Amino acid sequence: MDKYIDRDDEILVKQVDFKLDSGEKCTAYIVTSFDATGQEIRQFIVWGIICVVIILLLTAVMMIVWIYRSMITPIQKLRVAAENIKEGNLDFALDTQGDDEIGELCTTFEQMRQRLKDNAEEKLSNEKKKPCTHQQHCPRSEDADYGSKGVFGRHYGRRCQYSGKTR
Repeated sequence: MDKYIDRDDEILVKQVDFKLDSGEKCTAYIVTSFDATGQEIRQFIVWGIICVVIILLLTAVMMIVWIYRSMITPIQKLRVAAENIKEGNLDFALDTQGDDEIGELCTTFEQMRQRLKDNAEEKLSNEKKKPCTHQQHCPRSEDADYGSKGVFGRHYGRRCQYSGKTR
């Protein structure tokens, strides 16, 4: 034991207490040079830190992808739907998935699109049934001036069926 007291080397000392079969208490000391063991411990800590950093980076990437898909994708669908409505196209369906706020927004937007479409179709069907002056839709009737005399007809697309009746 004398040789370990004055050494300049760093050492690890581990005390192990145990009992012999005879019941006598004994103690064993395990002395290890820290140079070899310390290097292994440092290397283990460095690799542990590297693994933790890699796991954190992978988790961050997966969360970014998840957030992107759950938020940006529905917003892009809403943008495309708004452009369709701006162009006057109401004949499409907006996929409304999700129970979160963006899903509710998509559902409300789809209901608005459907209501606009229903209103536009109702307006078109009412215009076809509504009497109109012959002059409103038939440019050739300008010479005859039917509209000012109160002559009415029904407008069917680009043709006007002249009824000859007055109001």
